[in-house]
Order: sequence, then C-alpha cells, then structure tokens
Amino acid sequence: APESTDAPGYFMLYEDSVAALKSITVQAKGSQRYTAVSDMAFDQNGNLLGVYNALSQPFLVSGQEDFTFSTAAWQMLLLTAQHIPATATYPALDRDACGLTDPDAVITLTRKDGTTRVLRIGRLTSDGASCYVSLDGDTNVYLVPYDFHETMVQPLNALHTLPGAIDESASAAVQIALTGTDDGQLIFTKSSGKLMAWSSTSPITHAGSTERIEAFITGLCAVSADEYVTTLAAAGLAVYGLDAPRRLIAAFQDGTIRDIHLGSDAGDGMVYARMDRTGDIYRIRRTQLTFAENAGLNTLLDRFVSPVVVATLSQVRVTTADGETTLRIEYENGDDNIGQRWFWDENAVTRDEFTDAYLSIIALQFDQTAPQEAAGTSLLADVTFTLRDGSTSTVRYEACDAFYALATTDGGGRFLVRLTDVENMLTVLKGEK
Repeated sequence: APESTDAPGYFMLYEDSVAALKSITVQAKGSQRYTAVSDMAFDQNGNLLGVYNALSQPFLVSGQEDFTFSTAAWQMLLLTAQHIPATATYPALDRDACGLTDPDAVITLTRKDGTTRVLRIGRLTSDGASCYVSLDGDTNVYLVPYDFHETMVQPLNALHTLPGAIDESASAAVQIALTGTDDGQLIFTKSSGKLMAWSSTSPITHAGSTERIEAFITGLCAVSADEYVTTLAAAGLAVYGLDAPRRLIAAFQDGTIRDIHLGSDAGDGMVYARMDRTGDIYRIRRTQLTFAENAGLNTLLDRFVSPVVVATLSQVRVTTADGETTLRIEYENGDDNIGQRWFWDENAVTRDEFTDAYLSIIALQFDQTAPQEAAGTSLLADVTFTLRDGSTSTVRYEACDAFYALATTDGGGRFLVRLTDVENMLTVLKGEK
C-alpha cells in the first residue's frame, strides 16, 4: 500500500499581510462596484488589536459606512485580504471557456503602499464544487472552492446581514404590544402567581388568552428578514410606509426586546420591515406573519366576560329590574381557598349548589368585541364582584338587539354576548334557594 501523507489538498495563491491592506474593491458582473475599506487596528508589530467602528466588523463600505456585512461576507473579505486556497493549477486552459475573459467578478486588493493585486473570478466548474480564478500577471488558471464564487459575485445588498429568529421562549415573555390594529394600541402584561397570567392593560383591562398570546410570541420570535433593501434616516421612511408602521413587540425576562416594524406592500408577497434600531430596511415574506394577521382584542383576550376565580371571591351581587341576588362565601382563614360556608342570599347552601349558581354568572363568553355603534336598550343585570382583598369589579348587561346583549365592564371592555346565555343566567338565579 502506498504510504499515507498529511500534505494538504490545497495551496495558497498568495500570502499577504492583513495589516498592509487598505481596501478591497469588488466589481461583480451586472452590479454596482463597491469598496470595502479596512477599519482594523494593529500594533506596531502588525498584530490585530480590534476594529475602530461600532459595527464590530473589520471592513466599512466606502460612502456607505452604516452598511453591516453578514458574518460570512466579512469573513470572506478577510480571507481574501490574506490568501485564497486553491486546489489545482492549469497552465493552458481556455480563459474564455473558464469565464475569465468576461469574469463574474473582478477583485482589486489595494495595499497601504499603493500596490495592488487583481483577481478575476470565472464561472463554476461543471460539478459546482469549484470556480475558475486567475491573477493579473499570472498565466495560470486556478481552481478555488465554490463558496468564494458564491460570496464575491453577489451584489453588495446581498451581503448585508439579515436579522433572523431569536432564541427566546414564549414562557419567558413578560409583555407584548401591538400598534396599528383596528383596536388601536394593544398592551398585554404577564403577572406571576396568578391563575390568569396574562392581562390586557390597554386599551381595556381584561384577562388575556395565554394560549393565543404565547402563539403570537412564538411566531414573532421566529420571524427572519428575507432581503436587505436599503438603509435610511427617519426622514425617508415614508417611502416604505415605515414612518407610521404597524409594530409587533415582545419583551422578555432577560431584557431582550423583539420589535418589528411593518410598512407597506413590497410586492412578490412581501412587506417592508425594520427589525432593529438601525435605519436598515428589509423585505419579509407575508407567510411569516400569519400569526399576526388577525391579532387584536377579539383574538388575544380571554373569551369569558368576567373570569373571576372563585378562590378570590368574597361575594357577587346581581341586580335586575326585579330585585337583587347575592352569592357569598365565608372562609375559615386566609389560606382557605375553598370556603367553609356558602350562601345564596341569606340562605346557607351546599358547595355544589353555590358552584352551579356561580358558574351561570362567570361562564358567560362573548362572541366578539362590540362595534362602536352598538348600544344597550334596556338593563338586564348589573353584576358586582367583591374580592377577598376588598377590590371590586362590575359588569353591566343590557339588551342590544334580538340576538345579543351588550356587556360593559369597568375595565373598559364592550362585548357582545348571546342574549339567550344572559337569560339562562337570570333563570338560574331565580331558582329555588
């Protein structure tokens, strides 16, 4: 058997000092030329100390210094500044057949002393694993791994970093907010230690649906930009509908905030968006945003009109045109979450009898939030909950039309509840005590 060898399967086309580099100019076929200027800091011995810019990248685009290269892009530029690995050398290949007479890209490395090095990138090989490369002043044609071609023949915008999904759990979120909805600005906040963890704080106060809110957060965390468009100052955002955007926001326990601004239609099933605090504008596929299409009070609120947990209740009073009914619980001590005695008006009842009556009150669910023009015509019932901590909450039910009752809460909620459901509640409360 032949002896094994540890010799690498590649060699370097050249070896240059990164400290000596001034800039790299790239002219991709059919694209605008750009120059990446070195912004690296070196000590007197040529050792890299860091970079000067706030973007934390080794290159800045001349005339567009706020452009942020993707990691793959600036790494390839840095590699080009030092050396390019080749896997084969051909001294007599047809340059036209290799795509080198009309190259896919021409790269010019300019050193601080004014000297230059020019590389030409031809087409990919038939197997797609390599590309043809030549050096000015060198008659040979070289094979270089395909990813050099894949990166360096791209237009500048294709090399911009693209914000991606974030690694956050919906259970770690503490607040969400939406603007530009049919209901105005929505804010939902999470409170620890409560059975109903999420609650709306704007524009109304009401319990939120944990399942639907967490689905919204999961969708928001998964959004990633599809294309970079441009970088603009605030004055130019109106062109993309981003001067008054719809915003999707989630805040997490560790301080992370995901804040996506959505603008006008960008064509091809996309929408213009901003995904960070810079002026960078991207395009996002609308299919990524289905989780937010109908997000609003109707979808994010808990459907129960008055979700008062019985363990927190002291009493509930229902007032109608015919009189008043009260359900009351007496507890043994502060740790008692069940109660020891239950009363329907002033009559002692069993826990099951109390529960059946109480469920008729709190089981009422709304079909939808009430439109602005919806108004009550006559009182059906006023329901006042008094909690063990002394706080109170109220719901007023009024007939609205032949099918619905209008439920108005002291938290600002206006909901349409089926009239038959309210009538069933009143029937139960008129029963035998």
